[in-house]
Amino acid sequence: MRKAFSIVFFMLLSLTLFGQMKYVFSGDIDYPPFEYENERGIPVGFNVDILQAISRALDFEIEIELRTWISARSALESGQIDGLLGMYYSEGRSLLVDFSNPHTILHGSIFCSNRTEAFSSLNDLRESRVAVQKGDLMDELVTNEGVGSEVVRVEFPEIAMRMLENGEVDAVLMSTIQGLFLIDELSLKNVMISEHPVARLEYCFAVKHGDSELLSLLNEGLSIISSTGEYRQIFNKWFGNINAEDSSGDMLYWLFFAIPVASVVFLVLILMYFWNRTLRRQVKEKTASLSAKLEEERSVKTQLSLSMERYRSMSETISDYYYETEFPSDGKDPEIWRSESYERISGYSLDSPEPREFNWETIIHPEDLDCYKQHLEKVRSGKEERIEYRIIRRDGALRWVSEFSKPKYCGGGSKIKGICGAVRDITDEKLAKEELERTKDKVSKLHFVALKMEKSNEEDTIYHSIIDASVNILGMEKFSLYLLYDQELVTLESQGEVASVQGYLFRSGVLRDCVETGKSAFIESSSIRKVVPNCKDSVSIVPMKSIGALVSYHDSPMKQEEIKMVETLMAHAVEAIWRIRSDREIHYVTFHDQLTALYNRSFFEEEIDRLNVKRQMPISIVMGDVNGLKIVNDAFGHLEGDRLLKAVADCLKSSVRSDDIIARWGGDEFIMLLPQTDAQSAESLVNRIKKALDQVTGFSLPISVSFGIGTKSDIDQDFSETLVSAEEKMYRDKLLNNISMRNKTVEVLERSLLNKSYETEERTERIKTISRDFGKSIGLNEAELDNLLLLGALHDIGKIAVPEEILTKAGSLTAEEWKKIKSHPEAGFRIALSSPELIGIADEILSHHEWWDGSGYPRGLKGESIPLLARIISIIDAYDVMMSGRPYKHPVSSEEAIEELRTCAGKQFDPNLVDSFVSFLGL
Repeated sequence: MRKAFSIVFFMLLSLTLFGQMKYVFSGDIDYPPFEYENERGIPVGFNVDILQAISRALDFEIEIELRTWISARSALESGQIDGLLGMYYSEGRSLLVDFSNPHTILHGSIFCSNRTEAFSSLNDLRESRVAVQKGDLMDELVTNEGVGSEVVRVEFPEIAMRMLENGEVDAVLMSTIQGLFLIDELSLKNVMISEHPVARLEYCFAVKHGDSELLSLLNEGLSIISSTGEYRQIFNKWFGNINAEDSSGDMLYWLFFAIPVASVVFLVLILMYFWNRTLRRQVKEKTASLSAKLEEERSVKTQLSLSMERYRSMSETISDYYYETEFPSDGKDPEIWRSESYERISGYSLDSPEPREFNWETIIHPEDLDCYKQHLEKVRSGKEERIEYRIIRRDGALRWVSEFSKPKYCGGGSKIKGICGAVRDITDEKLAKEELERTKDKVSKLHFVALKMEKSNEEDTIYHSIIDASVNILGMEKFSLYLLYDQELVTLESQGEVASVQGYLFRSGVLRDCVETGKSAFIESSSIRKVVPNCKDSVSIVPMKSIGALVSYHDSPMKQEEIKMVETLMAHAVEAIWRIRSDREIHYVTFHDQLTALYNRSFFEEEIDRLNVKRQMPISIVMGDVNGLKIVNDAFGHLEGDRLLKAVADCLKSSVRSDDIIARWGGDEFIMLLPQTDAQSAESLVNRIKKALDQVTGFSLPISVSFGIGTKSDIDQDFSETLVSAEEKMYRDKLLNNISMRNKTVEVLERSLLNKSYETEERTERIKTISRDFGKSIGLNEAELDNLLLLGALHDIGKIAVPEEILTKAGSLTAEEWKKIKSHPEAGFRIALSSPELIGIADEILSHHEWWDGSGYPRGLKGESIPLLARIISIIDAYDVMMSGRPYKHPVSSEEAIEELRTCAGKQFDPNLVDSFVSFLGL
């Protein structure tokens, strides 16, 4: 008896500790009399009443939602609900859901029209039109048996019966009770039931696959309402008036058998009544008391049986271990009761003798034993307590448990007679919590690293932060950090033995792909072993797109959260690196000259302020101006001028000290700031630079730079005075250089023209001679003769700006090539304006292809608006070309040349000058 009440107590304790559950059930919205919605939309029916009775008996909450049968089944199989009110059992269905014990045993029957012959078996339906409810067990039956020439599947049974009534189908398959209910409910006159059932139907509750806890509750509840008689009451309520037999058979039974037999029995009973009456009176008083005792004992046994069944179901589904101890009054060891989950928690079996002699405290971790004893003392003093501690299982495994304990009192008094409690294994919760704390700690530290990266101005700091975080935060034992330099991946840092796998990453191209695409990759060790034998490491690659990648090597795959942390770290690193590079580029552009890569004027002026201190005295400034840059630009193009400036800048950089500051001061000017340098040292530097410039080759004109030096010796001296002094000296030097450069410029231009075109020195001298003699014959003065000689040599100087392949082309020129050829007068004009020696013939160079009739180029001048010297040189040049020939044209005789001049006189040439020239030639 004590054990029974203990079981009941612990069942109540479990409900108190873990609360009340609520389950959601569903069923067919129109499946009378088992389950359907009444006029007010409330679920009713036999199945509904059965489930509600069970929920009241076991005190758990339910919620019922009816829907179509197919929808209800789908909801259960997908886990949206907890159970179905009713479902016929089959082996196929048991693979998808779990079934309770049957709450009703039914039969499936054939319903047909009374206008046709009755069907006695499924074979009779082979050629018939059969209606079934979609998804019902009868639907599965006709499919498996191949019943019916046509199977009509409907949503609700009522539809099938009406179709049978109207002759739309030949037969309907459904449960006997349901069919009879619908015949009566729908007042169907033309429908009858076959004599022989075709199937035995076990009608059960259905729950989600594996939901053993709910299944135990339903089975236990069925046992309770069956034993209390409530099930019979519900059954009679819904099926008491339904008769599945033919009423004519009943009548024959009563007429020919039951009534005669009942008459004889009645007479015998009358005689026995009088005989027993005396005997009954004697034992009535004795049996009354025994009946009362038996009824009480029967009730107790029933409740005990129900409690044991409930406990058994609960202990099979709940992993918590429950115990109860009672303190004996005779000083013996306390009596201990343990639930079946004791073995799952401790590893010790309840069937062995050990538990009866076993003391729970012996498996508690020594470090936690004192706390546990204090816990028990508090419970013995009347407190309810909860504690977490470690135990050592029988197999040696260390597990964390949580125990809730409370005192047991004698009767309703205040005397404590024992302790009861529940123990739960929380090892997995502890490990998860510890892992979560470790993750939080890593995230916090990585956040600090990200902030450090955000504030950093050096890429090296970013890379060292990644390496430090990989070792000290992420705990990587083997890893490599790769960077992309000049399209090549290089190893910045490696830890551990990774050489063999590293080679695989480079050869396979997977590392480069990750860096270029910015996508992470994981490679199993089994894949690597195909190339690298005996490799045990898997590889995780987390890239910094277009920058590099962090590669970790590990025995097992990284956890998803670890990969996310590494990716987050890399994302912060990429952002910081791009910021640093962007700042560096902005700083470079702000303080550097884009062409020469030297510092610009803004930076130089800031450096003057920084270095203008006493300890840097004396401080010198050297200013330089490139001579002839304009003529180089005009004669050879700005690209050639840019190349000249770069060459000068390279000479300056290679000649100064690392602490000296060089900047591009203006278009063709450079400036150098030389701290701790006196005037003599600055002069020596200038001499070294000039010697270096003399060694530079590859330019048509010799490189010449004018220099000026200014030195500040006293801190109180105004720096602007030093700048002005250096600038004035530079301009004086430039004036002297220009005088010596003039003759060189003309010589260089002549040589360049000869090298690039068909012109020869002989032809140039020949034109000069003809020009001098013809000029004298027509009365030109000395100045005009000098200009005519210079024009004769350099009238085509603009051709040095025309590509050589066009000038030397033997075949016909294209329209675009002619356009470039015709641009040479303008190019020559610009060159002449850049040189003091040629400025006097600039207009003549521009006009030497103008025609007398105005059809020439580039300006279309006409007649005497064309400068005289230009008209003269055009005749001399044409005559010499005809006489000497070209690769694309044979030379002609003097007579033929003169004839061509006369032909073009008045059109291309000045007619008066042509006559004078012919007379000059004496032909």
